[in-house]
Amino acid sequence: MKTMKIFKILSLIVALGFFFSACEDTNENLVATRGIAVVPTITSLTPESPLFTDLTEASFITFTASLAEGDMADAAEIQVVYEGKVGVVKAIESFPIDTKITAPEILSSLEITEADVKLGTSFFLYVITTSEGISSRSQAAVEIKMPCEFDSELSFGSYAAVSGDWGVDSNVKILTDENDPYTLYVSGLAEADACTGNGNTVTVYIDPVTFQLTGDTERTIVAADCGGWGAGYEDYTNYSYTVSSGFFNSCDGTYNIAFKLEYLPVGGTEYTSWGDNGFTFTRN
Repeated sequence: MKTMKIFKILSLIVALGFFFSACEDTNENLVATRGIAVVPTITSLTPESPLFTDLTEASFITFTASLAEGDMADAAEIQVVYEGKVGVVKAIESFPIDTKITAPEILSSLEITEADVKLGTSFFLYVITTSEGISSRSQAAVEIKMPCEFDSELSFGSYAAVSGDWGVDSNVKILTDENDPYTLYVSGLAEADACTGNGNTVTVYIDPVTFQLTGDTERTIVAADCGGWGAGYEDYTNYSYTVSSGFFNSCDGTYNIAFKLEYLPVGGTEYTSWGDNGFTFTRN
């Protein structure tokens, strides 16, 4: 873990170096590229984490597509990509545009039927612009998930816990609440991180409609200190986890979850945060 912390600091230094070097551009370069690559943006997405539980008119999303001030496009359209197939949902006549897209519109643009759509897959929507013969795509896609029906048997048990952000590759256990299958308790997070746990579990809530993950607003202290990381880290006390965000894959029981990790320095009164770190819990 000490190595991970040093790596994060070095990564930040390198990233800053790239940032400043990227900013070293001449006015000539800026003028040469301005107005050619017109990159659209998507905002005001509703719902924020789209999923279709059926493929009727009742399933739809709305969003705003716009261009940067001063940018103009010769043509624009909304495309959908699904399992290798590409379709044009609608053309865009002008920007900005507030648009609504329904599930039947997506199926029609792809020339597929409801029977062709598999649970556990996703539709991806993009805004495409063309300016002076150059096509540009919105940097972020709108992903619309097709979830499976919730099966509580897939939500608990022994899980492999992996985090590239935090350098963890271990195991945890997830327990289900006796009275609410959408309330889960994660144990073993401290041990997965080479610390001595205190027995506390981190509570995770699955939204029964969107399958988004939330947790308690209060941090959960999982270890008295981080002495297991090596000399000096015993001064990092009250090692804690707080759920920031996440999604439960109802088809295979996988949790993609971000935790805010914090500690309290010895003698201190304010917690220090390592920020949000992404974890994937996969059923063993």
